Amino acid sequence: MVLSFLALNVFVQAQDVACDTPLEIWQIQGQTDIPHCLDERVTVAESVITAIGPQGFFIQSAPDGDELTSDGVYVFTLRPPVGWDLEVGQNIIVEGYVREEYNFTRIEVTGSSGLNVVSEDNPLPDPIDLAGVSTEYLSDGTHPMERYEGMRVVLHNAVVTAPTNQFAEFGVTVTGERSFREAGFESDAMPELLDMDLPEWDLNPELLEVDPLELGRDLAFLTPGMVVTINGNIGYSYLDYQIWSTELDYEETEFVTRPVRAPQEGEFTIATQNLENLFDVTDDPDRDDATFEDYVPVDAAVYAIRLRKASEQVRVQLDAPDIVALQEIENTRVVADLIHQIQIDDPSLTYYGCLLEGNDGRGIDNAYLVRVDRVTVYDCYSMPGSFAEPFQFGGRLYGRPPLVLEVDLLLDDGEVYPLTLVNVHIKSLSGIETNETQLLRYQQATGIASFLQSLFDENEDSHIVVLGDFNAFQFSDAIVDVVGIISGQAQEGEALLSPEEDTLEPDLINQIFRLPEEERYSYIYNSTLQILDHILTSPAVDTVITDVQYSRGNADGLPILWYFEDNGAQGVSDHDGLVIYLEP
Repeated sequence: MVLSFLALNVFVQAQDVACDTPLEIWQIQGQTDIPHCLDERVTVAESVITAIGPQGFFIQSAPDGDELTSDGVYVFTLRPPVGWDLEVGQNIIVEGYVREEYNFTRIEVTGSSGLNVVSEDNPLPDPIDLAGVSTEYLSDGTHPMERYEGMRVVLHNAVVTAPTNQFAEFGVTVTGERSFREAGFESDAMPELLDMDLPEWDLNPELLEVDPLELGRDLAFLTPGMVVTINGNIGYSYLDYQIWSTELDYEETEFVTRPVRAPQEGEFTIATQNLENLFDVTDDPDRDDATFEDYVPVDAAVYAIRLRKASEQVRVQLDAPDIVALQEIENTRVVADLIHQIQIDDPSLTYYGCLLEGNDGRGIDNAYLVRVDRVTVYDCYSMPGSFAEPFQFGGRLYGRPPLVLEVDLLLDDGEVYPLTLVNVHIKSLSGIETNETQLLRYQQATGIASFLQSLFDENEDSHIVVLGDFNAFQFSDAIVDVVGIISGQAQEGEALLSPEEDTLEPDLINQIFRLPEEERYSYIYNSTLQILDHILTSPAVDTVITDVQYSRGNADGLPILWYFEDNGAQGVSDHDGLVIYLEP
């Protein structure tokens, strides 16, 4: 589906509007993403104020009978409209400039002189009930929420689908179902790809983020499963349609974490967990961790809280796996401190730790914890060549070089089961619209696949586990299919950068496909559930896999609130941990 507007259609409609005469809001809004009279000064005919916030207010006029045109618009005042004697329910005539700021139509005024209050205490238009509204794009690609932009809306008894994030927004859907990331590129962020024959994601048009701060209401901390009735207006921010709420009606509920199950007799467990910038209190002069000061503990007491949370995540939520691959660990001191904390909390657990410094600017690295009573470690090293390999745009190719671990699992009958693990943390999706980031992710993925092929060339029945934060989905994002390249399953034509030949033989198996669809997420971004944390195995290992589970307590939780709170494992990270169960 093409999510762009038809320029010709916009042009034809624009000819029907005389911008030098008083206009109804629906005349300005039109039926597409682009308003009429763009960047021109207009007079908005008498409308009622429906909501007031710290940077502007919403107005709405009588409907025109066309379901495809919005009757509401946001008036941006450039500064708080304090002392302007504005009140909800006033009928007002507004003079200002029509602007389209980041796809949000608004009327821009520079002061109260462009506002003429006509009357007071007028009834407000009935809100649009969003339950059951269409989520289909128009034939020209216009988003289904565009027709309600600026208007009063209500969503009764909505189930929260994504928790309050660092921007004070939580997620709901008009369908009541949680929204998952799907294959394809984001057309709103990369419209230049629309003319290419690449998979395109529909951006989950059923999803709305709710932001109470935009209209000056109190911050609300909500988590998935809570039920809320929302009154407000349709706004738009950072490529997302939102409800700027005027009223939220909900009951507080206790957030409950969900650990993975305990292994049965004869089972081993291997986990991956991103611990989101687990820093100590020491300022390392060669690392730019000051830019992440929000994650750096202010003192030893706060650092101790972080360690206790991480310990509980490993011991309880992940049930003390035999091997844990960690990402975003600052240094070997932190690994040693975490091992010490785990042993304080449970003296029966003794872990060996391995971390090798990489090239990441802020100093985060990959690491392993290995239970010495159940696993023998033979070697731990950076993937050959990965530490020093240069990148053509400057710097090193791998900020966090893949960390290789060679071990034997100690079986009950005295036999051993050899394994080679590769802990990866691919360059993030931040900057994916740039050639540099695209190429960096592509070359990291192909480099890892090349190393894996060398292992299979030595032994096609190798026991291999590739795990970590892939910063990529289980399908192609149409830019670089990172997981597909590493697993040997990338398909021609499904990504902008694709290998010309098969990258791996035999293919690896992504164990997340053992999960039911509703469990396929480890991270939530813009209120959209997605998998970034994967465990891939060679065919030989796949035959001994008995189960796979994510722990729950991070992605669905409130790391923004709980990150430094001494409340157990919840909120220790923004990623959930993934565990596979093996019975060799």
